[in-house]
Amino acid sequence: MINPLYSITTFDGIDFSDYLKKIHLYDIFIDIFDEYPEPETRVGIIKFIAWGYGLDSDLLSTNGNNWSKVSEQIFLKTGLETELFPDVGLLESKSVQSAVQKFLRYQNDENWTQYCTYRDLRSQMLSSSLAAIKKSSGEIDYEQKMNNAAHSQKLLEMMNEAKETFVQNHPKLKASVEAFNKATEKTKVTRSVASYAS
Repeated sequence: MINPLYSITTFDGIDFSDYLKKIHLYDIFIDIFDEYPEPETRVGIIKFIAWGYGLDSDLLSTNGNNWSKVSEQIFLKTGLETELFPDVGLLESKSVQSAVQKFLRYQNDENWTQYCTYRDLRSQMLSSSLAAIKKSSGEIDYEQKMNNAAHSQKLLEMMNEAKETFVQNHPKLKASVEAFNKATEKTKVTRSVASYAS
């Protein structure tokens, strides 16, 4: 089977669409090609998806950072223009959302898909709990802000449940997580397997 992460992130040719067709990944990203005409932009967005949603991505070893910070770091690595961050990093673009969903399905790991879904939703909940959510009267809706914060905590628990399962099912990932946990024990920082990719 093709390693999609390696195939996408090592591309340095001219015609990315032709390359993706040759390795049978074009259909996953077709919506990106429809919405973004600039070749460099397309490559950057698709690399963001591979690095941010690829089960084998080394960029997801978060070292305690939350998804918002990791997402920003991955976005910077793509070289994309900063005005594209909401579309790509925050998944505001429907074509990016569609490509992410197809890429997750292609990897065929239900627990990883659930984890990424919870992770993205949690990021949105945290952002909205810090935003000025207003009632129809114009007053700040503190109750809704607190609800969003509570939902983000529940989503973290759901992320951890999904994560525990996919870590057990992927020996390579399990070994790296165990090594990370042993290293942090030596520095008196307690972390569980669930501290990976949070």
